[in-house]
Amino acid sequence: MNKQTTAGFTLIEILAVTIMVGILAAIGAPSWVGFVNRQQLNTANNQIYQAMRQAQNRASQQREAWQVSIRQQGDRVQWAIYRSPANPNVLPSGISWEQSARSIQIDSTSPPITTGSFYRMIFNYKGCPVSSPSETCTQSTLSFNPIPPRLSLSNTTANLSKHCVIVRTPLGAIATGSDNDCN
Repeated sequence: MNKQTTAGFTLIEILAVTIMVGILAAIGAPSWVGFVNRQQLNTANNQIYQAMRQAQNRASQQREAWQVSIRQQGDRVQWAIYRSPANPNVLPSGISWEQSARSIQIDSTSPPITTGSFYRMIFNYKGCPVSSPSETCTQSTLSFNPIPPRLSLSNTTANLSKHCVIVRTPLGAIATGSDNDCN
């Protein structure tokens, strides 16, 4: 009646399970990293889009020029929304910059919305994109031909497609795009 039972796993069973888990992790890890990188790029692009829409809405609601300024700061993209000053190439003091997740950059092949130390888009008192706060919707020097103003973003750690925010028309239609839309 002395029956001896052993409970537990053998070393070979534990080793086999460990190897299987390692193989599954090696297969799944690159997909997960790619997913995270795509999500970071999508999120940053949507944040820039929302910042432009917010500046445009404030301009038309408050009947005064507003702008969004965007800059590269290390491995992050930063943006600020504020009333457009007389000199739009200088930031007013006290502006707080919002920022994207790490590993996001302004794509260097994208033509800048404007020149200067940062990219910017000004919206006049009607919410139209303009080059100067005093310009009207139909008398702006902002060029839409052959390429409308846009800001392209890419991920620094992965060779992913580009994402961009495009100001499509002189009346202020703003859209997001990717890949060929951003070239």
